Amino acid sequence: MTYFDSDKKPSSNWGKGVRALIASAFAFSLMTVCVKNLKGELPVAQIVLIRSIISLLITRLMIRKVGISPWGQKRILLIFRGMLGTGALFCIFIALQELPLASATIIQYTYPIFVTIAAALLLGESIKRRVSLAILLGLLGIILVVKPNWDSQPLSLASISIALAGAMLTALAYVCVRALSKHEHPLVIIYHFTLIEHF
Repeated sequence: MTYFDSDKKPSSNWGKGVRALIASAFAFSLMTVCVKNLKGELPVAQIVLIRSIISLLITRLMIRKVGISPWGQKRILLIFRGMLGTGALFCIFIALQELPLASATIIQYTYPIFVTIAAALLLGESIKRRVSLAILLGLLGIILVVKPNWDSQPLSLASISIALAGAMLTALAYVCVRALSKHEHPLVIIYHFTLIEHF
């Protein structure tokens, strides 16, 4: 039986996935606070490098403990996913330095909108009516965040564009992870992401 085979019920796997996403969102939020507290004292490239070194070491140790090859099967897609994730991190960290923390975070967390659209276009997944409504509400939310009429100091268009680019690249990286998950161990996917980040 492979890593991806499971005799659990789908609902059990779904619940596990939701808990993992919540934990991931919480950890990412803590990371954004740390980046914001640096107040631009370190270049974005250096922040990404330090993050990648730590993540690479941890992932490598976990791969060794599990006893799997770190190189995977779908290497081109693994490299592409790593490039997308690295690009997303650069955009997110730049946005965190240029925008208020709340605005940068909210814009970044619009990525589910782009994930849904990309999954429909690239993976052929269907978009239900209620999801379509959620997408429209999410787009409305972006408009309210980036330039509300009552804001005397509207946010920089360039910074907003960078933040949105980060969300879009995050979405494409998620779609790649979805495709890779059928063939690769999660640790292998993470390892390639941190490896590309490092270079």
